[in-house]
Amino acid sequence: MSDSASPWRDYSRSRAVLIGAWDYAHLPVVTPARNSLERMARLLTGPLCGWPEDRVQVVGGQPRRNDLPDRLMESYDGVEDIAVFYFVGHGQLHNDELCLALPESPASGPRRLTTGLPFADVRAALRECDAQTKIVILDCCFAGNHLLPPHSLAAPQTMVDALLLGTGAFTMAATKAYRTAQYETDDTSDLPQTCFTKYLVDVIEQGIPGHPAGLPLGTIFAHTADALVRDKWPEPTRSSRHDADRFVLARNVLAAEAPAPTAADVPQPVTQPPSSGFAVAMNQALARSVRLGRNRNLPHELPAIWITLGELDHANELVEDMSMYRTLALIRMVEAAGPVVTPDQYLDLVGRAKAAVAAESSRDYRPALQGYLAMALAVAGDSERARKTAVAAEAGAREFMGHPPARDAVFADLAEAAAVLGQFDEATRLARAIDLTDNPDGRVRALTTVAAKVAAAGERDLALEIGRETVVAIEADDPFCREYDQAKLLQALAPLGDHELYALLIDDATLRARSGERSIDRGPALAAVALAAAMHGDHQRAAELVAAAEDAAYAVVHDDPRASVFAELMVVATTLGDRRHYAEFAGEAEATAQAIANPSGRASVLLELMRATDKADESRYRELVAKAENAAHAVPEPSQRGMILCQLASVVAESGDTQRAVEIATATETGAWASTGEIPRLALPHVVEAVGLIGDHDQARQLAKSIDHTGDRVRTLAKVARAAVAAGCRDVAVEIVTEAEGFARDLSYTWPISELIETVAALGAPARAAGLLDQAERIISTGSRDQRRAEDTAWVAAAAAAAGDHERAARLVGAALDAVAGADDYFRSRALVSAVRAKATMNVTEDAEALARTLGHAHFRGQAMVSVVERHLSNGRYERAEQLAKSIDDPITSAEALARVGATVAATANRDHAIEMAVAAETAARQIAYDESRNRALGEVISVLSTVADRSTALSTFVQRLVTEVLKTTEWYHGLTAVARLDPAAVRALSDTLSARIAGL
Repeated sequence: MSDSASPWRDYSRSRAVLIGAWDYAHLPVVTPARNSLERMARLLTGPLCGWPEDRVQVVGGQPRRNDLPDRLMESYDGVEDIAVFYFVGHGQLHNDELCLALPESPASGPRRLTTGLPFADVRAALRECDAQTKIVILDCCFAGNHLLPPHSLAAPQTMVDALLLGTGAFTMAATKAYRTAQYETDDTSDLPQTCFTKYLVDVIEQGIPGHPAGLPLGTIFAHTADALVRDKWPEPTRSSRHDADRFVLARNVLAAEAPAPTAADVPQPVTQPPSSGFAVAMNQALARSVRLGRNRNLPHELPAIWITLGELDHANELVEDMSMYRTLALIRMVEAAGPVVTPDQYLDLVGRAKAAVAAESSRDYRPALQGYLAMALAVAGDSERARKTAVAAEAGAREFMGHPPARDAVFADLAEAAAVLGQFDEATRLARAIDLTDNPDGRVRALTTVAAKVAAAGERDLALEIGRETVVAIEADDPFCREYDQAKLLQALAPLGDHELYALLIDDATLRARSGERSIDRGPALAAVALAAAMHGDHQRAAELVAAAEDAAYAVVHDDPRASVFAELMVVATTLGDRRHYAEFAGEAEATAQAIANPSGRASVLLELMRATDKADESRYRELVAKAENAAHAVPEPSQRGMILCQLASVVAESGDTQRAVEIATATETGAWASTGEIPRLALPHVVEAVGLIGDHDQARQLAKSIDHTGDRVRTLAKVARAAVAAGCRDVAVEIVTEAEGFARDLSYTWPISELIETVAALGAPARAAGLLDQAERIISTGSRDQRRAEDTAWVAAAAAAAGDHERAARLVGAALDAVAGADDYFRSRALVSAVRAKATMNVTEDAEALARTLGHAHFRGQAMVSVVERHLSNGRYERAEQLAKSIDDPITSAEALARVGATVAATANRDHAIEMAVAAETAARQIAYDESRNRALGEVISVLSTVADRSTALSTFVQRLVTEVLKTTEWYHGLTAVARLDPAAVRALSDTLSARIAGL
């Protein structure tokens, strides 16, 4: 060992075992594995890690297993501090047991267990070892049994985390499950290596700027993963227990201070992390969010699919990284978990789902979530919890949900949940709660669903009674869709074989279906009625309707609906036992689907065909799966691509093809990921704002101009200019505004222009503001959609008020209030919020407050009231502002308003009152379920407290803890403005890191 590699700690009770295999007799030779093994050994024994050579055991090229398990036991015997296991080479699977392949391992068969090294042997050795910190690094891949591409390492079919459970505190693996690891070739490198080891060692040897002298495992892995994904190599995976990701493995050659860590800097195994400051926390958050950013696009169904595939741990990992759709994902997990997890695991899921639903801040949305949860519990067979949840959902829907269609949707969910549990009287009562006058279609659908469940249970009399009631409800429904309603009801009651009800409906349904004016409507209607006839055994009528539906399908111009009709006819043919027509329809449907140019539409239709394919037609089904997956991968929009892949995985899982479902579910995770830049793009406006606050306006300006989205770019430049104005740099602000105006010229929407107008007003440039206001009004008159016109008009009204053009503002407020009559509840509420803001800015506070109180939705009402609070504060009416802030019943806006009061009174040197308001705001923030909103609120709290806290006080420590808490979440960037006030150097370091990352993208 070189003299420079003096150890940081006493390694006499530690051991590292490195194993590599490359010269395989029956598997592809992997020469780069040898180079990786040697490089890993040099790293550990070199100056950056400092292990003594006699504590690192290298096993290279051992032909077969022999006594290797015993040698592992012996090597780790007596190890009390650190145990490291590293393997590079091929991986194999036999009966779900992972084997690390050695040179004489056969390509297949049970002898892989006796010639290779079963991972169970490694697990046993590490479990028997008393080391405080155990580190496992596997540089092999985990793929399915399909044909592997060149230059890949074959892989076992299992999740890394599941195999390594219990073996150590920190594990790294070169890929995710069912993915192939890659290695370099002689053509691409003078010294080819396996990619994971190469990037891992590169990160350590090159150092990480802005980080302390010691590099912990979690940081090393995060930067390795970022680099691999950036260069389009497979993404690695990791598992950490007992805070081992904080364990310092190596020196940082790019640390701010070059000397090696001292004993005080380097924690002993699995102890508290070093004090790293905000800079390290932000860089770690950035690296983490790049990897987790894809989960913003993941369908909420995906974790539930992983549960059905037996991967609860992975499902839990995914759902914890979701923010917006986490509650829905947990509910679906409960539904899927019933038959496949242990009772304790099920209760844990139920508890988490209930907590997430209870944390929903909107009282008029919570009943909908409770309805979904009641259904999930019912499907899981948890009748008592389902009943109690349903009672709460119904009560909440009746009390808080003023929008009838939303309330009816809850009743429909609860009716189906009751029917699933066999509570048919309760199910019928809930279906009847749907208003027949205002929502006959909803009543018909709910009753039909209940009738189907009752008929399937063999309750003939009750099913027929509900069926006859549904017939009456159908008469109140839109005549245009009456034949569909009749067909669906007949399909639902088919198990009963009731000829009387069938005779009552079938003639009318047939006549209506045949008389449709357009073939695009007539084809689906005829197919639906044909299926009802076939299910009731009326084969002659069914055959006639099939022929008519086929003619109508050929007359349809567009491929999508034509293929859908043929898919429905496939089901009819299967029901009739007509193999000849089934084959004809299947061929026509598939050919039509493949002709669809749009990959999203093509994939959706192929999914329909998969559902329609006869279970006995296995070869056709497999071909459709492959074609649907290819079409899904061609969808350009990440979230839509992920959604389609998720649907495909679900359908394949239902078919019983678990292995294929796992492959597609894994592809869903990468398919929903836009790029490594996804989260940096979201973080960028916040970073820019923070950089502007610390006075580095030029850097902020350059970062802002790198934002892809034009609207975000304009709005962010406006914020940078405003920060420059506040700092007294008026000339800089004018230059930035000029650039923003150039970008704004091509905008066809108003919100970024409104932000820019307010900045121009702060510059005291009324002529420029007037020009921008004219541009915004032109957009409203020519480009605003009907639903958005009221909101766009109100936005511009608020901007005009901020610019001091009160005459224009009053005119626009009036126009906005007139336009809300044509908007739905959502856009109406958003328009009224901006109208309140305009009125408050014009100092018409009584009118503003009265208008705010007309908003029914608590969150929108709170948003409007914040504007009124701000006006009272600017008028010096602190007591009234505080009263209004405390009256807001939405935690998100309550926290915001209370924090604004705190910030204002802090500026008056009333320290105690400011702290009181900040504490009240924090209390409100803790009730917010979503990271993004909670972090924004906590950021406001931090801003208040940081203005009144001395650095030496306990209050300062509390503020720093809040900042650290925010930075650990997926929406970490909402804490950046607070960090800018507390630690400007940390924000500057982050901006440098992000600038380099953007250049790399």
